[in-house]
Amino acid sequence: MILCGLKLILKDKDVTFLYAKGSLWVFLMSHGTRIDRLKGPAALINIDTGEVGLEIESRDDSLAELFLLHPLYHLAVDFIVTRGLGSGVKSPFTIHKRVKRGHLKKMAVIDEINSSCISFHAATSGVHRLGISYRLSALQLAVTEKIASELNLKPDLQSPLKYITDGCIREEDEEKAALVALASGILRALKLDEESLKAEMTTSILLPQLAQLPIVEACSAILKILDSIEYPRLSVKLDGSVKLTSEDWRLKDHVERLSNAVLGRIFKRYERVQRCLKGLNSHPSSFIIDYSEQMGLADAYLVASIVESLWGSCRKAYIIATPLSYPMAALAAHYLKDTRGPFDNVVFRISSEDPEVAAAMAHMIVKEERESEALVYLATGPTSHVASMALNLRKELGDRVLMLP
Repeated sequence: MILCGLKLILKDKDVTFLYAKGSLWVFLMSHGTRIDRLKGPAALINIDTGEVGLEIESRDDSLAELFLLHPLYHLAVDFIVTRGLGSGVKSPFTIHKRVKRGHLKKMAVIDEINSSCISFHAATSGVHRLGISYRLSALQLAVTEKIASELNLKPDLQSPLKYITDGCIREEDEEKAALVALASGILRALKLDEESLKAEMTTSILLPQLAQLPIVEACSAILKILDSIEYPRLSVKLDGSVKLTSEDWRLKDHVERLSNAVLGRIFKRYERVQRCLKGLNSHPSSFIIDYSEQMGLADAYLVASIVESLWGSCRKAYIIATPLSYPMAALAAHYLKDTRGPFDNVVFRISSEDPEVAAAMAHMIVKEERESEALVYLATGPTSHVASMALNLRKELGDRVLMLP
């Protein structure tokens, strides 16, 4: 079967997690349970259907064996392709059931796009709630410096994109890869029946219009247009409301339909955070950032940028993760540590949506911050966790804690 599509070339980063050094893509795909050294695969996207395939070297069965022995839990592609000659590879049992042993498809690649591990992870993840969140987060990351600019922030910080790619991917490439990941993901989500789709898109972050006809039509058009242009030339503008747009007239209207879903939450949140922090009478000594599964590196960059713009530095930042947000929150903590941003000390801790565990986490922080004059709690995590954390922080520290939902 011959398919026409776009190819994402993974430009991975070796990082040290779990006391081992290896692929950041594997760390994200395995939800933080695996880290291995491997030669990265490529992703193939069908521009007509949004289907995603994984391309692996035909002479290198080690990657397929790795998937068989240690499943990458987020990985959900429609087919596997092998490069060069060969009879195909063994199909990981985490892959779609339609993939059979030795299944081989051929794809006529129209364009190759360099991709960071973030957009590659998003493109090859499932189309469940978490997978769509990863796709939105990837596009937010691609335009995060443009978001900061619209908030009048000019931080002296290494951008998250440069951090995760060591500067080997241009912003234009990442914008294109992230746009492909989101558009193909929404088209793939249409394969779910209506009840399943409603059940998955329960959170207010994943706006219901993602599955509406205008958005679907826009995504279908975006994939076809991207194969004929070099870059999407995205920009972020304030025009009554925040708008994601394109300087290319062919993409402009289609991209703008995605504006609210992609930028609505993140822009409004940090516009409010910036406004509230400007009104503080004292310099907060610590920030507590409660990470939800919808948050990514863009969130860490914008918080750090606001802190730097207002005070230059801050004593400590707590990055609090729950099981669903763990991999991305861990990456955000490493980013803030490694780039030596405005926080003198970055503490990463794993909590739980269980209110009792969240209460225990709050008590641990209270012990460390009892002498602090002011703290800021970004209450952006899961509802049950936030409710317990906020209640216990307020009970112990009173008005010294500024709660920002």
